[in-house]
Amino acid sequence: MIQTGEHSRKRVLVLTLPFGRGHVAVAQAMKDHIEQAAPDIYEVQIDDLSEHVKLSGHPIRQGIAAIYRWNVTKFGGWPQRVLYNFCDRHPTQVSRFALRVFGRKATTWLKSQQPDIVISTWPLMTYIVAEAFRDSAVPVIGVVTDVGRVNHMWWLGSPHVFCVTHSSLVDQAICAGVPRDRVEDIGLVVRPELIAGLSSSEAKALLGIDATFTVLLAAGGLGYGPNLTRLAKSFGRKQSSAMAQYIVAAGHNISLRESLLRALSPCSAISCDPEDMTLALLAADLVIGKAGWLTLAECIASGKPVIIVDTVPGQEEENAVFIETIGIGRKMSVQSALSAHARYADDPTQIERDFQTARELYRPALGAHLVTIIEKALSNPRREASSPQSLSRDGADPI
Repeated sequence: MIQTGEHSRKRVLVLTLPFGRGHVAVAQAMKDHIEQAAPDIYEVQIDDLSEHVKLSGHPIRQGIAAIYRWNVTKFGGWPQRVLYNFCDRHPTQVSRFALRVFGRKATTWLKSQQPDIVISTWPLMTYIVAEAFRDSAVPVIGVVTDVGRVNHMWWLGSPHVFCVTHSSLVDQAICAGVPRDRVEDIGLVVRPELIAGLSSSEAKALLGIDATFTVLLAAGGLGYGPNLTRLAKSFGRKQSSAMAQYIVAAGHNISLRESLLRALSPCSAISCDPEDMTLALLAADLVIGKAGWLTLAECIASGKPVIIVDTVPGQEEENAVFIETIGIGRKMSVQSALSAHARYADDPTQIERDFQTARELYRPALGAHLVTIIEKALSNPRREASSPQSLSRDGADPI
């Protein structure tokens, strides 16, 4: 409990890991929604579990971030594809290994935090945290931050409930052996200010740019965009500054950000806050970039059409298929994206004819829904029998 004068607030610990911008942004969005819905009841703390798990005296955060970056950016992303597919085919073995290596250290830190409830945004972490609190009264909620046909690792373990961001994932969870009453469809998880009603012209004014057709080049928190770089060079060579202006979102990849800005010259281009591209997204008329689910969810919630030119091998390919299915986005080659950009810059009304909106996938009452889920979990802290795929039932070592 967090003591606040005469009141005590329950402590919600939201855990994330350093894989791009998505997991952190989802954690921040959940914090915002929960605290807005019940500010006097819950205090939400966001933390990176990898900062507190150490090997040889050093936090594993930098190591796993470097491995992920290498897997994605080297050899065309082939290492990431191999790793993703291996985890999808052998989720039990991978999770058992992670539990043996990190379980005890993670449990020590987790229990020292004395949370009332824990929310996890990554599958292996969800499993380890659920095992850490298996014999305690602390409920665990797993948030599935992907869409389409997701990796089987998401459904392992036995948190109190899995929160999914699209109704299609409910059936996947049931097929994986998760009881229906342990799956909650909460809709898209995005920051509240993204749907606060700020118009494109108002957002442009706040950014200090004019009313020209504006394209957001979104490379994600990792800063991944080989095709986006090629496209930017084409814009710089072929487009006049009068046709369009650009906002570059390359996360913390300073080299890519500077490279994109140079390539866009002589066109008008600015960069956006690496931690939060909400204002840039609201200002944009079109988004071009990679298929990270958080970026796509933000485009859906804000009604922004998206052209996908890059996908990190693995889940982002599924994301691209999903976004095309609902009509708000399309996957294109560099040449096709260049042609589409020219058409839309010349006549922005064509965008409304070519793309659909899917804002109904975001639910304005998300905060209240999350509070209801939390209250239900807190009122029934002891979980029932684990799902058929729970590792504790097939021989994993105890923590």
